[in-house]
Parts: sequence; structure tokens; C-alpha cells
Amino acid sequence: MRSIAAAMWLAGWASFGTALAAAPDCAGPPPQLALEKITARAIVVGEVHGNEQTPQFVAQLVCGLLKQGRTVILALEREGQEQAALNRYLSSAGNPSDVKALTGTGAWARPFQDGRNSQAMLALIEQMRQWKQAGQRVGVLAMQLEFHEIIAADPGQPMQLTEIESTRFAAINDRTMADKLWMTLASSPAYTVVALAGNWHTAVGSKSRAELVPTPSLADVLASYVPIHVIGLKSAGGTHWIATPDGKAGPRPSIAGPLYLQDSRIDSEVDIGNVTASPPAASLARPQPGAERGPD
Repeated sequence: MRSIAAAMWLAGWASFGTALAAAPDCAGPPPQLALEKITARAIVVGEVHGNEQTPQFVAQLVCGLLKQGRTVILALEREGQEQAALNRYLSSAGNPSDVKALTGTGAWARPFQDGRNSQAMLALIEQMRQWKQAGQRVGVLAMQLEFHEIIAADPGQPMQLTEIESTRFAAINDRTMADKLWMTLASSPAYTVVALAGNWHTAVGSKSRAELVPTPSLADVLASYVPIHVIGLKSAGGTHWIATPDGKAGPRPSIAGPLYLQDSRIDSEVDIGNVTASPPAASLARPQPGAERGPD
């Protein structure tokens, strides 16, 4: 029964290339990342949303793993109801109509954009599509909670959470992402999973995070299940497209230094150089893959 349940889970989201292909012709990660020493099947990358260079680095990371002969599932901080659309896009020709079908609904099309739906993130998904179409065994997982509209939302009464409710939501969201990652690892034992999420979700053992969010992060929970390798990114500064506490979103300055919580466990550190804000993707006709470009 357990094996049947796992097979049903896998069939529900996975979008793999079925035939083995030659190693892709792409740029792997920078030499500062000793990829051959990473044996964990779960690799976690934290980010500050809304820049070009983080998705480019993740594409390089996936490329390097594929060149090693490892098959890869990329897990993104996206709502679970997007899974079917992601599967369709990876199986498509990547035409403008295919891009529109992916980005025309859901979080991609919301008026408020906090950087998670950037042009660079879409380019990363496009690169995964190209690899799949070339025969690489890859998939993309939307690892967040699923949200389904049961009744029409009232624009005049947006959801407002109390502090206690916000804490509960954070706990459920992080636990859900960790559980979906574990289920993916368990049901796909031949695959390495690369999980990209905001740095509050990827912090491990961070006391500063615990002071503000008293529940375990995605990475805390996942590390209690399986061995993980945490990659911390740092930059030389630049700009990000992010949301600010006043509820506005747009390009904002970014100071040089770590893009992770400094008291969090980090297993490898990678400098991605100058970062450049990446605006929302919904208006794009077609993204360009990012794996060929290295950090600035």
C-alpha cells in the first residue's frame, strides 16, 4: 500500500525526461563550490528574492549535478496548485502562448509582486524545460501549500492574520515544504533535490530567526528527516526586487555580504558577485535560459 501511495504521489507532480541524455552543454557552478564533495541528496539554497544572479547560480548548480550523472528535481517556493501548470510548461515547446499559460494566473499575475515571480525565476524554469526536452531527467516541484478558492474572494475584505495566526501559518508552510521535499526524496530515490527558498525558510539552527519566528524552518524540519547540504550565498551588493514593510514592491538597494542569516548553519558558501534586480515575469513573451551565464 505504501509503494502504491508513493507512486500516486510521484505521478501527480513529476515531469521527467524518460530517456538518458548526454551531459548538457552548459556552465556548471563556480569552482569555489566543491560539488563532487556534496553527497547529500537534499541541497538547500537560500536567497533574497528578486535578483537575477541567484536563479542563474541555481541553474549552474543543476547543470553541474547533471554533468556528474545525477538526476535532479528542482523544488521552488511556489504554491502547490501551480504544479499542474509547471508540468505542462516543462512538457511544452516554450512558445509565448505556453509562457502566458504559466504566468497568466496565480502568483505570477497578482498585482503585488515580492520578487518570487521574477523574470530570472521564469528563465530558470525555462532552462529546466529545455533540459527536459533535450532528454535530461529533471523535474520541478512547487513545494508550498496548496490554496484553492472555495468561494469568490471579497476584494473589500482581504485576509488579515493576527500575530498568532501568522505564526501558525509560518509553521504550517515550512512544515509542508519540508514534508513535500521528504516525500519527493522518498518516492524518487534516484534523484537529487535542489530546494530554492527565501533565507528565512532555509536557516538551520538560527537563534536570531527563532526570536522572531518561534517555529522550525523548512530546513530545520528537513534536516531532522534526512542529511542536507546548505549552500549560503553572498554578494557584492546591488539591487533586489523585493517587498518592503510599507507594502510596496520594487527594486531596492542591497548591501554587500551574506544573503543568509549569519547564525545559520552553512555547509558551503558561494559568492555570486553583484546582484541586479529582476522585475516580475508576467509581461515577458519568452524567458532566456540562465545557465550559460556566471555570476557578475
